[in-house]
Amino acid sequence: MIPSVHRFEDARDLADQAARLCVAQAKAAVAERGRFAMAISGGTSPRGLFESLALESFSAEMPWADTHIFWADERLVSPKHPDSNFGMAHGLMLSKVPIPEPNVHRVPVELINPNVIAQTYQDEIAKFFEGATEWPLFDLILLGLGEDGHTASLFPGSRALDSKAWVAPVLSPGMEPKHSRITMTLELINRTRCAAFIVVGEGKKGIVDRILAGGAPMQPLPAALVRPLSDMEWFLAYV
Repeated sequence: MIPSVHRFEDARDLADQAARLCVAQAKAAVAERGRFAMAISGGTSPRGLFESLALESFSAEMPWADTHIFWADERLVSPKHPDSNFGMAHGLMLSKVPIPEPNVHRVPVELINPNVIAQTYQDEIAKFFEGATEWPLFDLILLGLGEDGHTASLFPGSRALDSKAWVAPVLSPGMEPKHSRITMTLELINRTRCAAFIVVGEGKKGIVDRILAGGAPMQPLPAALVRPLSDMEWFLAYV
C-alpha cells in the first residue's frame, strides 16, 4: 500500500486538512452505509484536529447524528483526569458539537480491573458491529505516533502486539507508559477502511522517515504494522 503523505508548515493547516478528511469520510460512510464509525486517539497531536471539528465551519458539515466515536486507546484514569483521552476529546470537541450521547463509546475505566475493562469494551464494539460484518470494520481510525514508534498504546516489544483479541490491557511497570492503559490491538486497528496518522512535532521526523522508508527493522515498529484495508493517510507538521 502506498500511503498519501501530506506535509504542512503550520499545525493549524494540518488540523484543518485532517478535519476535511473526517468530514469527507463521514459523509461518504453515511451515504453508503447509514452511519460513520470513527476511532480516535489521545496525545498532543490530535488536539488541533478536535478543535477544528468543533468549529462551525466543519461541525455544520459533519453528520453528527449518524457518527459514532470510539477510542483507539485510553489511560486508566478518571474521565476528568488531565491525562484522559476521553476528557481531552470531550473538552475540545464532543461537548461542543451535536453528537448524541449514545454515539460516544468511551472506554469504561470505572470498572477498575484492566482485563474486565478490555473485555467489556471489546463486547461493546462487537455489539455495535453485530450483523454489519463478520468482523468490526471502522470507517476511519485516527492515530498518533510516539518518538519510539508506538501508536495507540502499542509500544515496541509489548505483548499486546501479538494479541489476537481486539482490545487488550497495557499494564505500566512503573516506567513508560506512565499509566496503565487499554488499547485496540493490531487485529482491530487494521480492520478499518482508512487509517490516518496525525503527527505534529519536530522530534518525530526521524521515526516517520524510518516508517515511510519501509524495510525490516530488528524490532518492528508498531506504527509500521498498521495496514488498513483501503487508504493510509499521513498528516505531518514538524513544528
